[in-house]
Amino acid sequence: MGSNYIWAWENNRILREALSSVGGEVVGERYFPIGDTDFAGLPEAIVADQPDFVFVTLIGDSCYRFIQELRRQADAAGIDQPSVMPVASCSLSEAELPLLGDDAAGHLSSSVYFSSIDTPQNQHFTGLWNQQFSHLGRASADAEASFVAIHLLANALEKAADTSLEAVRDAVRGIEFLAPQGPVTVNQENLHCAMRPRIGRSTQDCDFQIIHEARDLVQPDPYLVWVDPMSEPENDYLRVVK
Repeated sequence: MGSNYIWAWENNRILREALSSVGGEVVGERYFPIGDTDFAGLPEAIVADQPDFVFVTLIGDSCYRFIQELRRQADAAGIDQPSVMPVASCSLSEAELPLLGDDAAGHLSSSVYFSSIDTPQNQHFTGLWNQQFSHLGRASADAEASFVAIHLLANALEKAADTSLEAVRDAVRGIEFLAPQGPVTVNQENLHCAMRPRIGRSTQDCDFQIIHEARDLVQPDPYLVWVDPMSEPENDYLRVVK
């Protein structure tokens, strides 16, 4: 289930390829205009099909309404939706869970940061956040990303000793920062960050319980040029990269 724009298309394409590579199957795929909240019986159809999970790339009010309607239809059918067919997302964060009300718990979210990470750096960061922005709820991945970006920029400026774009861009290559989420390293080639992915399950307290995290940092592949589908004989598709 996605909002009809490129972020949702690409997320769903990547997941579709990952599922296909391990013998999984996409039961259905639908897109809606951004902001649309009329799902015309689709939650009922999903409950009837009972997929293993529902991957949601809807954003904003569309996402919140869909999750609430899916939960209601599952309850009406006597199905425990969070355990039978959980909603999975790459964007659902602590900032949005309060908008789900009584339906906040039991959703899976993939992110590099959750406010429940137990590190001294995150305790310091969430303490600063709560002092200034507690009225906005818990710190989220977007807040932490802004914090990390500012520190990476400051470190690059200090290393470059020059404020020109070229000097700062060269200086940021390979920079490391111990962020609230853990170590972050800027890749030398593409200037994106190596980070540790995690999966969290939402709680009724509008937080996430971390249920899985990568053992090591994962190097960034923002344009999917390091993935070679032709090296996998079972994949019968061709990706052209210009």
